[in-house]
Amino acid sequence: MSFDALAWAWNQKTGSSGRKATLMGVAQFADEDGYCWPGQRMLAEYTEQGERTVREHLVWLESNGYLSRCARKRPDGTNASDAYYLNLEKPPAEFKTKRKKQPADFAASEKPKNNRQNPPTADFADGEKQQNQPAKSAGHEPVIVKPKGLTEPVSTARGSRLPNDWTIKPEWIDWTTQSTARFAEELEAWKGGAWSVQHTLFESEKFRDYWCGVAGKAANKTDWPGTWRNWVRKAGPMKTAKNGGHGAWWASDETALAKAIEVGVGPALQTESRDAWHARIRAAIENGGKPPAPRPMLTATPQMTLPNESEKRGPSEVSRASLSESLAMLRARNAGALAHPSQQP
Repeated sequence: MSFDALAWAWNQKTGSSGRKATLMGVAQFADEDGYCWPGQRMLAEYTEQGERTVREHLVWLESNGYLSRCARKRPDGTNASDAYYLNLEKPPAEFKTKRKKQPADFAASEKPKNNRQNPPTADFADGEKQQNQPAKSAGHEPVIVKPKGLTEPVSTARGSRLPNDWTIKPEWIDWTTQSTARFAEELEAWKGGAWSVQHTLFESEKFRDYWCGVAGKAANKTDWPGTWRNWVRKAGPMKTAKNGGHGAWWASDETALAKAIEVGVGPALQTESRDAWHARIRAAIENGGKPPAPRPMLTATPQMTLPNESEKRGPSEVSRASLSESLAMLRARNAGALAHPSQQP
C-alpha cells in the first residue's frame, strides 16, 4: 500500500461517492508507482458495492483519465485480474470548503497524546495480502506469462469497430494453431480437429465479414483479441475431423474451400461449376498437394489446298460464248460507223 496513492485518490473529485470509493479501493492496493491488480470481486467487497457497479465505475474512471488497465494472463493461459495503473500525475481537485488543520498536519512533536488504542487490523486470508498488494509482496507476486499478440493493453472505456481491411496477425495465427492443437489433445469433442494455418485464414475471413456486417453498438468491441479467442472456441474443431476423417473435404463448400486453399487451388472461378472446381481440387491432391501444370495448347497449322477444275470459279461456257458474240457485234457496228460518217444522225 502506498500512502501517496491513497492521498492522491482522496484529493480527486469523481462526482459520485461510489466512483470515489472504487478509486480509493484501487489506491489501497497500489504501490508507489500506482500499479496493482485487485480483482473486481475484492473491490466490490471492500467498497461494499455490487460487482456490476464496480465495473461501471472502473469504465468511467478509465475514460476520464484517473487510471488505465490492461489484461493479464496466468502461465496456463487463463485470464487473471486486470492490472491497474493510477494516473498519479493528475492534479488534485479544488475544494470549496476551507480545510481546517487536522492531526495529520501537525509535526510529530506537536501532536497531542492519544491514549486511545488503535483498532485491530483486518484479517486477510492466507496469501491474500501478498497477492494483491505489490508494495508489500517482496517479490512473491505470481509470475504472469503473456502470450504474444493476444494480450495487448486495450482500452475498455470505449469500444471500436473492426476495420474493413482487417487481416489476422501472425501472432493470432500462432495462438490459434497452438491452442486448437491443445484442445485436440485434451478435449474429446476436439479430437483430431486441430486447425491448420489454411483453416485459420479461412475462419479469419468469416470473422472479418461477420463483424464488419454487424450494425450498431453490437459491433463495437473493447477487446478484439478476446473476441477472436471466443470465435475460435465457438467455431469448434475443423469439420473434416467432425465428419469422419480427411476424405470428407467435399462434404460442404466450407471444407472444400479450406482444402482448395491448402492445395493451392483457391476459390472457385466466377463462371466455374462446383463439379469442375472439385475436379481441380482432386487433381491437385493427386499431384502431391499442388495444382498440376497446365497442358500445352496445340495449334494446328493451316494447310493451303488448290481447288480442282470443278471447284474453279468463273463464267460458264455459255456465258463466254454470249460475251464473245456481243463483242463481235459491237466491233462490227463501230467499224460501219467509221466507214460512213455522214450516215450518223
